[in-house]
This record gives sequence, C-alpha cells and structure tokens, in this order.
Amino acid sequence: MKKKTILRLLILLLAIALPISAASCTKPTESSKETTPSKTTAATTEKPVVILPDVPADRYDAVKTPRTGSNANTPLVVSTGTLDGKFSSFFATSAYDVDVVGMTQIGLLYYNKFGAPEAGINAPCLAYEFEEDIAADNSTSTYTFILKNGITFSDGKPVTAKDVLFSIYVLGDPMYDGSSTYYTMKIQGMDEYRLQTSSDVLDTVEAILAAGIATNEDGSMKINPATGATQAQQEAFWGYLGEAGEIFANEIVQYCQGYVDKYAEAFLPGFTPDQVKESSTLQTAFSMALWGFGKGGENAAFTDNSGTTYDLTKDTVDGKVFWQNILGKYGYDLSDNGVNYEKAGDLNVQDYVKQLYVQKEGTVEGGVKDISGITTGKLTCDDGVEREYIRIVMDGIDPTAIFKLGVSVVPMHHYTAGYTGKLNDNGVELSSKAFMDHLKTKNDQPLGAGPYVFKEYKDKVVTYEANESFMLGSPKIKTFRYQEITLGAELDSV
Repeated sequence: MKKKTILRLLILLLAIALPISAASCTKPTESSKETTPSKTTAATTEKPVVILPDVPADRYDAVKTPRTGSNANTPLVVSTGTLDGKFSSFFATSAYDVDVVGMTQIGLLYYNKFGAPEAGINAPCLAYEFEEDIAADNSTSTYTFILKNGITFSDGKPVTAKDVLFSIYVLGDPMYDGSSTYYTMKIQGMDEYRLQTSSDVLDTVEAILAAGIATNEDGSMKINPATGATQAQQEAFWGYLGEAGEIFANEIVQYCQGYVDKYAEAFLPGFTPDQVKESSTLQTAFSMALWGFGKGGENAAFTDNSGTTYDLTKDTVDGKVFWQNILGKYGYDLSDNGVNYEKAGDLNVQDYVKQLYVQKEGTVEGGVKDISGITTGKLTCDDGVEREYIRIVMDGIDPTAIFKLGVSVVPMHHYTAGYTGKLNDNGVELSSKAFMDHLKTKNDQPLGAGPYVFKEYKDKVVTYEANESFMLGSPKIKTFRYQEITLGAELDSV
C-alpha cells in the first residue's frame, strides 16, 4: 500500500513521467587498487576525477527556475485517516503513518504500478542497477544492488552504503519490535548474528528440530531420536520448552490487548476495560477467553479449559497457565495444526526454544559482529564510474525476496544522533532495548531522501516543504499537507 500511495503522489506532485533508463553496470568489474604516482609525473598533469550525481540531466530545479502561481503559494491538501504519530520507516503502525513517512523516504528499489521492482537514474530509489543470480543447483540466491552516486538526504548529507547497512541491521536486530519481517528471510549468517552463535550450533539445533517431539500415552513429552545431536543436547534443548511456551502465550496476550476496549465486558463480566488494562491477571484471563481457552463468570470467577476456576480478585492467571492450557489441548504436537495453530505473531514456539537454548548454551565467545551474507564494497561499471554496492546472499530460492529487500534507506547520522551507548560498525548496538528506545524518539522526526521534508504535525495536520535536492528534481508543488479526518466523515469534508 505504501509503494502504491507514493507512486500516485509522485505522479501528482512531481509531474515527472520519464522512462526508466537502462543502467550501465550489467558487467561490473572490481575496482583496481590505487597505484603510487611516478615521481617523474608532474602533479599538474593529473586531472581530478569528477563523479557526477546519478540523476536525470533535465530534472527540474526550483532554485534556478522558481515556482510560480499556486504551485508556489497554495499548499496541496490531501485527507488521511487517524494518525498514530509513529512516522518512522521502522515503527509505523498504520497505513496512514506509513504514507506520512513515505513522503520523506526513498527505498533501495522502486516498485512500479504493476508491483515490479525497478532501478536506474529515472527511478525514485537508491539503486542504479540490481542483479539476481540463482545458483545452478538452486542452493543460493545472490542479489547485488549497485548504488547511485551523489544522492543526498534532505539535510544535505550524502546517502551511502553505510546508511543501507544501518537500515538492514536495525531490521535484523533481535530487539527490533516493528512490523517488518526482514529478519525471517534466509540470508546467510542472519541467524548466527541474531543469536550470536556458530553454524555448528545451528546445525545441531536444526537436527533436533527435524527429529522433533511427540506425546507419550501418559501425556508426557517424548523426544524422538535425532541424527546429528546427542540425547543430552536434545534434553537440554527441549528443557526450554516451558519457558518458550510462556513467551508464546504472552505474545497472544499482547495481541489481544487491541480488543480490550471492545470486548472486555463481554468476556469478563463485571470488569471494565480500564480494569483489564491495569491487571496482568485480567489481561491474561481476557486473552484466554477471547482465544477460546476459558470463560469468565459471575463474581469475578474465571474457569480455564482444564476445569480450574480462579478468583480474579486474588488468584494469578499468567502465561504459564495459558501455556498449560494450550498443551492440554494439543499435547506436544508442535505442528501448524497443533500448538502453532494458536500463534499470534510470526514465530513458532520452536523458534522461541531455539532462541533460549542458543542464548544460554550456544553463544560464540567474542560474538558475531556481522551478517556474513551481507557485504559491501565498490565496483567500476562499464561507463568507467566507480559505485558502491550491497550484495546479499540467501540460502535457496525465495520468489518474494526481491519485494522484501527494497528497504527504506534512512540516515544513520540522524537516527544515532544523541545516543550515548556503544555502536558497532553498522551503527547499531546489538540486542539493546535502550538503542531501540532511542530510535523511537525519532518517530516524530522523519528524515530521508524523498521528495518532501517533514516540517511539523500539529492540530491533526502534517506539513511538508519540497526537498529541492530530490534526485528526480524539485517537486512542482512547494507545500504539501495531510489533513487528518475522522473515518466516516469523508463526505462531510467535501
């Protein structure tokens, strides 16, 4: 939805209808190493290399040719729905917020009106060219994105490969809690980085998961024999299932909080939505009832699926109780038709077991500093111009990958400004809640290389000014606004 909205607005506001040009890096070669000039060569004979920006030659420049009439003096106002105020490529929680931040951003790729990925000088994205290479045996997929030269953020700072890496590493961080599922792609080294472990440990874990578990006749857990893992390793691994199950259940509880205002009194008679929000026991009981694992009754009573009745004014109902009820229904069937049928997020309960096991028993001394499948460098293209590139190697084939890899490219300098913690070479502090909380302080300060510059959000109006350095040229209309209106009142505003 974000990409389509941006497309419509770009057509409307920029009045640019240029064809996507073919890039000239179809067969890039690695940059040669610099050589020391000969002492007999006069320095004055060497001409400095001028790297021109990869932008359309005929792009509109409002500084040289000022706007006139309504384009210069009359803001264009477009209505939007209720905004959450989270104007961040990382943490936007609604389609309307995504639209707001999208006006200030560019992606690594551009997706046209048919949804096809594009790159090139005339495309509103950072990639000059991209290439997909599938191994002959389908074992790996390699994506190479060659980046444009001379592109700047709206504050004048250059957009570089470091900003792309920063954007990716935020989305790949274990503490990231936004809506992106970038980290779920099978990028080589992603799991090792997120879990700070080795490929050997992960191979053992995969062997344990492949063997799986089952339910004995007496209801206890049965560990199936695994090839590539010892019995002790299996027992240690599945020993974290209870803790993982509580996390799994609490994710359902977190999800259900969005329905408290509407359904609290129906599922927990005698309790108001505000009371439910203030009590973890009431939140869990409400979620269990909403999810079909219990029922609220009179006099603050709650009966779960096992038949146990709780007094919600004094007894505790928590994630452990919820998890035991889930096990009571499915046993140790962890399939998508079993326990994982109940999941409220992207991860299965086995994923949480894996995280706990590796974090506590499989971390690598000294840590894993980088995602091995993501590299960067410089290439000299066929036109003789040197450009940066980002290369991403994935295991197997994922037809949807190219639509996930075109991330919004955000300015590392803007998002890390003011942070006092220790950042790694990719601009993040791994697994740090403090770092993620710092990024969220920028939710009301979107900044990027898109067509407009965010100015303010006040009285339900978002105001932008044109980004005069936008890669495709100055927007035709100087001032743009989003006017927030109540859904259902659209006709009243006509």
